[in-house]
Amino acid sequence: MGVAWVLLCATGLAVVARLAPWSSRRAWRARVVAAYLVTLALYRGVAWITPALGTPLADARLLALDRALFGGSPAIAWGHPSMLTAELMSAAYFSYHLYLHGTLAIVLLGDAERARRVSAFLFSCFAAGLSGYLLVPAVGPIASMSGVELVQGGAITAFNRWFTTQGSSVYDVFPSLHVLISGALLWLDADASRRRAAVLAPMVALLWYSTLVLRYHYAVDVIAGVLILLCAVGVERWRRVRVDGGRNDKHH
Repeated sequence: MGVAWVLLCATGLAVVARLAPWSSRRAWRARVVAAYLVTLALYRGVAWITPALGTPLADARLLALDRALFGGSPAIAWGHPSMLTAELMSAAYFSYHLYLHGTLAIVLLGDAERARRVSAFLFSCFAAGLSGYLLVPAVGPIASMSGVELVQGGAITAFNRWFTTQGSSVYDVFPSLHVLISGALLWLDADASRRRAAVLAPMVALLWYSTLVLRYHYAVDVIAGVLILLCAVGVERWRRVRVDGGRNDKHH
């Protein structure tokens, strides 16, 4: 689906939502879907916005930071994982999409207040991450570094690589949205149920680790994702105290 069509659909949904109060099920569902479509359109749009702006690629700078902090890029230093490890890491990397879209599906079936809180925090994190893509465009270790080979695995690795390539916005490295958004989702889950978050935490940890093992990101991309997440959590906690009087929507 083209970026223009996605934006058109999002605009239509936003108009529908505007015509009804937030408490209306039609309105808040339309707002969540509209926010998702706008985010998707902006993400895909990075592929042509960056060349249009003529922003130079930042891969050399990101690699230099990796070398300054770690003596080299973990994407290279960790060598070639075994086929079993590659399959596990690929499954972990793909779990990002299941986690994100599963959460959004649950939100759409829930109550309006929960939808408001989740979507406001989640899509604010997306906005911060996409800003990084535009300000610090990079293509990652595999595409930018000579001699860096694709991680070899089985069917899961091949499918994950195909899906990632098809869905890529090309300059989608800094910060790592896989880290930022999965971390945001985990924080939201912890806010609702610490038990559920404890179950999901190992999956998220593997997901973060996989971004380096599969050579999609520099280490500084992961660090940037974590730092933005911490800032977002701090702002959200402050907002709740100042605006909502410390109320939250925990469900145990």
